[in-house]
Amino acid sequence: MHFVLKTLPKSGYLLDNVNKKVTVLGIEKKYLKNIKNLYFTFWLATKIKQIKPNRIISFGDYSTISLYFSKIITKQKFVHIISEDSSFIPQIYINKFSLPRRILIKHIYPKADKILVQSDIIKKRIKNYLKIDSKKIIPLNNWLPITNDTSTKFVKTKFKYDFIFIARLIKQKEPLLFIDIVSHFAKNNILIKTAMVCSGPLQKKVENKINKLHLQKYIDILPPTTSKKDIFQRSRLFVSTSSHEGFPLTILEASFYKCPPICFQIKEIEHFFKPYTKELLFTTAIQGYKKINLLLNNNSKIKTISKYFHYRVKKSQQKDFYNTIKAITNTPHDKI
Repeated sequence: MHFVLKTLPKSGYLLDNVNKKVTVLGIEKKYLKNIKNLYFTFWLATKIKQIKPNRIISFGDYSTISLYFSKIITKQKFVHIISEDSSFIPQIYINKFSLPRRILIKHIYPKADKILVQSDIIKKRIKNYLKIDSKKIIPLNNWLPITNDTSTKFVKTKFKYDFIFIARLIKQKEPLLFIDIVSHFAKNNILIKTAMVCSGPLQKKVENKINKLHLQKYIDILPPTTSKKDIFQRSRLFVSTSSHEGFPLTILEASFYKCPPICFQIKEIEHFFKPYTKELLFTTAIQGYKKINLLLNNNSKIKTISKYFHYRVKKSQQKDFYNTIKAITNTPHDKI
């Protein structure tokens, strides 16, 4: 690997433990506010010209579009792999610059050597949308480096929260649906404690709705964290209300830390929840309330489900990681 491009000043397991032979590049501060425009493209072009990588992985359409124009500027040849970790087709249609974005995606994506996606459902959507050879699109299970966590014997005796929400406050994550679910507990005089670990553009709407429905004693608003282990281990359930996704990493994290995920039903994640789809997937706020309430009143069921998904995730991580590396490195006709 020639370099890792770190686009934001963040830390995490992979960045904190990166091999010394790998160069980690951070974008200069003056480009951070302009990451989606031409400044980033020219900054990236200078780095490509300097390092001359033989393989580049771009994550998502914004970085892919910038990389495409950087490649034209530098005239460098390299293997280009796109990692599309979200269900981006619904997202681009709600974007205010939807049309130019769609035009660029349809022009640029087919030129990549490979497109890595997180499910067969997304592969089918992208194939139909881009009208490209399906062999270029590789579905891979998502993974996290959580099996390196030595604390595999979790002691979950003191719960602070009955269930939690962890996501950016944007329309896709549907935070207001989470609040609606909590409101049903309040309407039925069931005292629970939840937390929303979050920030984002909808922060004011979220706070206003909590206040309007008088749910302050039901919901704690917590700042985002890069270390979710503690909050998962202090919660009985994790609730995801996203309307579309690739495959959320938080589902894997929650499962590993024995905090069973219960989620809004979307096709991208259905396969993961077998054989507990009936208990863990919902389509409305009232249905979510009922299923969560059933679980909260059945500790043995929660323990059974948490044990099942913990060992399933733990067992699959090494294989899924290997398959990802294999997909990246085994690219035919390397342009080196």
